[in-house]
Amino acid sequence: MYIGNIINQTNLVNHKNVEYINYYSDIFDSAIDFNLPTLIIGWRYIKESKQYENLSILDKIIEKNKLFWEFSFEENKTNHIDGVEMFVLNLPIYHFNFKYRYVLIDPIFNQLKTIDDLIIKLSKKYFKTYNYKNQMLYLLGYDNIINGIDLSNFEFFKFNKIDVTNIVKERSCEYVLDINGEIYQKHYKIFPNYPTLRRYIVNMI
Repeated sequence: MYIGNIINQTNLVNHKNVEYINYYSDIFDSAIDFNLPTLIIGWRYIKESKQYENLSILDKIIEKNKLFWEFSFEENKTNHIDGVEMFVLNLPIYHFNFKYRYVLIDPIFNQLKTIDDLIIKLSKKYFKTYNYKNQMLYLLGYDNIINGIDLSNFEFFKFNKIDVTNIVKERSCEYVLDINGEIYQKHYKIFPNYPTLRRYIVNMI
């Protein structure tokens, strides 16, 4: 799954290519999906391309959370290395946090007292559900909203965990059980610095 792009005509210094980024050498490549967060390397390259003529050298954000530029190594060594590193580290935030909205369904906050209250609160259909160790459910809706359900919290308020899980199953087109956390660990190896990774795995599986 690709979640971002880097466009560069010269070598990226102190950076090892990662599997979730598309790498391009031409800003005019028709294959580039600019709906993904994108970093363009080279101030001179950007200006020569005439794509962003009003761009300020003092502002590296072309479009908030979506389009950025950075100096090439030849133009500014320190800025280049730090800028590429920060883009890669923040890429999951740019992609997931601003594409999806996470909403926790909570018995107290949502005033849920019975299983029927929960049924009313849930959407009628979910694209996919990710069950992490029978502890948390992450429900991906068709409106790019991800609902979280903390099963232990519901149990504390006398909800039957099996009933809650079965209701979610019935409303999910796809249901993925990660009983040992193996799916999470697989994605953690790719995004070890992303603290809210677990809630967005439902979009990656």
